[in-house]
Amino acid sequence: MHHRPILTGAMQDGTAITYTLAALHATGYRVDMEFWGGEAESWCPPNPPQPGT
Repeated sequence: MHHRPILTGAMQDGTAITYTLAALHATGYRVDMEFWGGEAESWCPPNPPQPGT
């Protein structure tokens, strides 16, 4: 399976990180914030090629 993300507004403005962290914390597992803090930059292209197109 290939990872072909589609860049969304939530990824660009940081909202995705906020709800992803909330979901991770809700699992009850320890979340290592060292890997989630600071500035982030998406590596997702705006319109990646999709399978079958």
